[in-house]
Amino acid sequence: MSLWTGFKNATVAVALVLAAAPAFALDFVAADDLFANRESGRAAIAQARDAYLQLLAQATTPSDKIRAVEQLGRLAFYEGELVVARNDTSARRQIFGDCWCRETSIFQRACVKPGFIDAISPANLGTKVPAYYYFRGVCSGYWGEAANLLERATFSSVLRDNINDGLAQSNDGLNYEGGGIRRVVANVWSNPEARVVGLYDVHGALEQANLALAAPAVGGADAGALFYDNARSKVAVLEQLDRDEPTGGWKDQAISYVTDTLAEMQDRVDTAQLPNGRVPEFKVYFQRLKDDYKYLTGKDWQTP
Repeated sequence: MSLWTGFKNATVAVALVLAAAPAFALDFVAADDLFANRESGRAAIAQARDAYLQLLAQATTPSDKIRAVEQLGRLAFYEGELVVARNDTSARRQIFGDCWCRETSIFQRACVKPGFIDAISPANLGTKVPAYYYFRGVCSGYWGEAANLLERATFSSVLRDNINDGLAQSNDGLNYEGGGIRRVVANVWSNPEARVVGLYDVHGALEQANLALAAPAVGGADAGALFYDNARSKVAVLEQLDRDEPTGGWKDQAISYVTDTLAEMQDRVDTAQLPNGRVPEFKVYFQRLKDDYKYLTGKDWQTP
């Protein structure tokens, strides 16, 4: 069963109730408990996803819709980018497609069956919220990686427009989820495949990665320096700069930065000061940064 089928069935099941019921705040406790167990594997992720899809189907207030979509977006990112193998394009395409667009039309150059992110679009919510631009950028960007070349070219404007709209947000929007939209921009602009669709700007990507790392805490979330996907993005940008400009000293910068970051992360492990609520993500990025260190230096990182 696709993600959308579960969403549709849940919508039908509660439609009559919601027609007469007043707006109320939903109880996210059970779904959040399932989310906290996401590290157990894809079956656990599927359980959490189904729970949030049901909550989204029941939601009548903007705050409940946003919260459900945020958690669904976080699950999509965790599963599609940090759990599923990068060469499993079929799985990644479905995960990120159910997020931003379940069915596209190349002929119409349009999304004909929107994903769950559409529930908090400006058109449906009546206002612009940072979560929409961030998770739409994440999902459309990673969907593009799993899509074919024609699809990437056809829908590159979606990603470009989302980036431009996201960067036009106020400071709170720019700093949402640890500078999330800037992280999306850095990842897109530094991807060599972005040359084909005119989105490649690796120097601009480095600027955005640094701005994401400097993002202050917003709405109770951690500051950008504690989102280690920001650190991973910066290292990836520096690695790409080294490929483009091998005499520019970028490799030395990358080695220095990744060494300092790994030491800081190890200190957090030793003192049990891991980012609250993002321990599974922290573990993945700790290993990926170790892999970066080995790629850059030719040797394993050693605990200080």
